[in-house]
Amino acid sequence: METVEELRSNRPTEVVAARWTAVVAVVLWVPVSGNIFAAPTLAVCLMFLFVFGAFGVVKGREAGRVMATVAAVLLSVLFLPFCWTVLTHGGDGYSVGYALLALAAILLAGGSVWLMYRPRANRYVHLVGVALRRTS
Repeated sequence: METVEELRSNRPTEVVAARWTAVVAVVLWVPVSGNIFAAPTLAVCLMFLFVFGAFGVVKGREAGRVMATVAAVLLSVLFLPFCWTVLTHGGDGYSVGYALLALAAILLAGGSVWLMYRPRANRYVHLVGVALRRTS
C-alpha cells in the first residue's frame, strides 16, 4: 500500500486542474460581487470556501470536495439571477460585461466541480482516505 505522501506526489492532473479552475472562477467573481452587492460578505465567504475546498481536493480530502461543491452551487445560485435579469432584459454595457463575467465564472466553477468527481480524482480521494485511516 502506498503512503499518503506517495499518493500526493502522484496526484492526478484532474485535481490540480480543478484547483486552478476554481481560482480563476473566483478571480472573475470578485469584481462582479463588488459591483452588484452592497455588502458582498456572503459571496466572499463562499468564494473562500470554494477555493479552500479546491485546495483540499488536491490533498485528497473528501471534505474539501464536498465543501467546494456546496460553495460552487451556492455561488451559482447567488449570481444566476443577476445574469438572467441583465441578459434577458438588457442593461448598460457595464452590467452586460459583469453578467458575462459571472456567467463565465459559473461555467468555470461547474467545470472545476466536474473535474473533482472524475474517475481518477475519485480514486485518488478514496486512496488518500484509506491511507489516512490506516496511519491513524
